Amino acid sequence: MALRPDDEKTKHNIMVKRFLIQTAPGIVAAVFGLALPLSCVNEEYDISKVDTTVSLGGNALVFPLGATEQLKLNTLLSEEDFEYITSLDGGVYAFTVSDEMDLSDDIPDVISEFKVDPITIDLSVEAVAGSKARDTESVLSDAVSDISAVSPRVIRFERTFEKQQEITIMDLEELPEELKDMTVEDVVLSETELHMTFTVRTVPDIGSTPHIDLSVYLPEEIMTDDERVDENNVFRISEDLENNEFTMEPIAVTGLNLKNVDFSAGGTVKSSVRVEGTVTVENPVIDDPADLETVGIWLDITGGIPAVNISEITGYVDCRLGSDSGENMNQSISLEELPDFVKGEDFILDFANPHIKLTVNSNLQMPVKGELKITPVFVNVADEASAQTIALSIPASDASGRVLSYWIANDRTGMPDGYEFLEADVRSLTRRIPDTLRLEITAGTDPESLSTITAGYENSLLLNYEVEIPFEFGEETDIRMDYTIPGDKDDAAEGSDQENDALPPVLGELLNMNAFGLGGYVESSLPLKLELTMDLLDSRNEIIRTEPASLLISEGTPENPVKSPVDLTLKLADGEDGTDLTKIRMNFRVTSGNMTGEPVTEESYLQAVLKVRVPGGITIDLSSLGENENNTDSEN
Repeated sequence: MALRPDDEKTKHNIMVKRFLIQTAPGIVAAVFGLALPLSCVNEEYDISKVDTTVSLGGNALVFPLGATEQLKLNTLLSEEDFEYITSLDGGVYAFTVSDEMDLSDDIPDVISEFKVDPITIDLSVEAVAGSKARDTESVLSDAVSDISAVSPRVIRFERTFEKQQEITIMDLEELPEELKDMTVEDVVLSETELHMTFTVRTVPDIGSTPHIDLSVYLPEEIMTDDERVDENNVFRISEDLENNEFTMEPIAVTGLNLKNVDFSAGGTVKSSVRVEGTVTVENPVIDDPADLETVGIWLDITGGIPAVNISEITGYVDCRLGSDSGENMNQSISLEELPDFVKGEDFILDFANPHIKLTVNSNLQMPVKGELKITPVFVNVADEASAQTIALSIPASDASGRVLSYWIANDRTGMPDGYEFLEADVRSLTRRIPDTLRLEITAGTDPESLSTITAGYENSLLLNYEVEIPFEFGEETDIRMDYTIPGDKDDAAEGSDQENDALPPVLGELLNMNAFGLGGYVESSLPLKLELTMDLLDSRNEIIRTEPASLLISEGTPENPVKSPVDLTLKLADGEDGTDLTKIRMNFRVTSGNMTGEPVTEESYLQAVLKVRVPGGITIDLSSLGENENNTDSEN
């Protein structure tokens, strides 16, 4: 990839040919000044036999090639390359790629899965054998004193009931597997009521309304704050039975006590309702008390909880986030658009402080525990050897939400205030820029911390991540950039000097005649050691092969730039022709040098001040000067 200057580029004035033409008249005058006296003495002197060649430069001819502008990163890279490069605080350049993962839809709906079916009470109890059937008193007639005149009278008809019935509170088989390991501390109910109706069957018509006195021992799993229910969960009634029936006012059920339930045991959660009490009829109208002995009395209790509406669950819940396949918990960060100069199998990117900023916005009332796995992927092949797994722990929040910030890196260097450090070898992920970074989150509720799940609650779990790679290099960096003198016309602004700038053809002629050298210096405030090589390009941007030559450019800083002398000899390889030399491309191979961790900033730059040096000088035939110019008049 050719890296080109911007529209403000300093013009590279290559003055060799103009220098020779402007200097030639003086040289010609000197020659004619010597030749004129000879002409006066001998008119037959043949000027064609006079040697008109002149040697310039002595051991070496040196002339300026020009100075580049200060080549900052934004001049060495194209606008497209800068799409993922930002300037951090202090002007430090960095690669940045950011995105978010919205995991709100991956939160399990525990309450809808933790359903409790209606609880039914359907109890029938017969009068307990041996219960009191009657009370009698003796009535003596004043007129009759004989014992045979005594007549018994029933003053109370009474039956005693007592029974316990098993009922089903919850069917554990309906629970999803992931909820069977939970331990529930509290289940809060809303708009949930216990209904009961009491009916006495086969009570004889003995002239009075039956009365019921009953104690109903509710299951310990049913919780209520109704004042009719005492601290032992006993509901007591004492009511007349109109039409032999009584329907109580519903009892508001506020919760379920499931602390002692082993959800992993399967089956059903059973409990019991126990009733005991009496049904009585005072002063019944009956002719023969013995008739009551054979009357069968039954008490029916029907009702239950028709709908169990769970509003909140508190407990230790162990369930995973996301679908069974986990697809919703995966995401890939594409790095394919990063600049080409940092991509390639032969590049090493030893960044000193790459890191990932992870911000978690959560209102989850459940603590989350899990792992974030980051895997580099090259051409659809995951590099599992370089993958990094990071433990995540997100505490429970309240409805107002909370923001947690994590710094994922090799160390805490540069970590802002308010961040929690998560150690991971992020440097290994960036030694070679992958096509994508694959994020995989395996997480669930923390079974060792208390969770609160509220019905109708809109869970929100949003992960914002930013991969940030500051241009601070380690000891093994190997990347390449280049800069072409002059810039391509296609990239030049219309009408600019650069559009018309070009190397003079004389350089190609010099190259064909002899090797020529490049001198001058390169000033650098980059904290990187550079290896500089030159490519000679023809008008088709094809390389004119030369013998290998390179030099090192020392590292510097914006506060202390360093000048490295340029001393390169460019000699054509065998069989090459330099006539069409049009451009010189400076190739910079970046190595770390000794300033590891020193950032590349907006002020970091390179600047080349170059000279052309022709060893041994050149020999010019004065008689040929101007032949290549537009004006061919010999007298001009």
